[in-house]
Amino acid sequence: MSDAPPPPAAPSSADGTRDDRRAVRLAQIALVLVALVVVGLVLVTRGSSDDGSPSGSSAADERPAGDEDAKRTWPSETGGRPPGLGERGQGAAEVTLAGDVEPGVYLWSDFDGWHLWVVGGPAIPALQGTMSSNDAIARADLAVAGVGNVAVADKVATFDLPTGAPIVGIDFNPGFFADQLAFTLEGPEGAIDPTLVRLGSKAGPAPFPLVLSKS
Repeated sequence: MSDAPPPPAAPSSADGTRDDRRAVRLAQIALVLVALVVVGLVLVTRGSSDDGSPSGSSAADERPAGDEDAKRTWPSETGGRPPGLGERGQGAAEVTLAGDVEPGVYLWSDFDGWHLWVVGGPAIPALQGTMSSNDAIARADLAVAGVGNVAVADKVATFDLPTGAPIVGIDFNPGFFADQLAFTLEGPEGAIDPTLVRLGSKAGPAPFPLVLSKS
């Protein structure tokens, strides 16, 4: 009898089937991983805007605070020169008053800046006043050179406006970042009648106290 070892057994069909299944499973796992990577890339791409800003943020979120301030405006009631006080660009000394202009204090803004003019009359006393803001005042000048006094100290302008001229007043520009203006107007006996103060192109009534704010 020979002592030689028996030849190795040939792989069974069952072993081959297990190997095939293992290879298929590994391929499926690889496909799932690839799919997850692709989905992740898509989500990251969608999470950024065209200009590279994250989703959920907008141009408004990225805009400096000053831009938001630029969108706020002064009350519409203050816009435009009141009727009878000349044309835009005319200084007070150049204006011939229309016959129906009532005496009073006229406050308005236009492309030339802000204006507080006083049309004289029997009920209008010499005025002392202040104009204050929450930003340094850029300028404040007499509407008629040499008639009255005006001085600026940072955020406050003080003025004295006499009687005797058809129009007296101040022309001024608040600071770029100003969003509030407050005025006081007094005669020899105290604060003037608030009904004498008129706003804008419609010469409408002014609020009392006379405080204007952007909104």
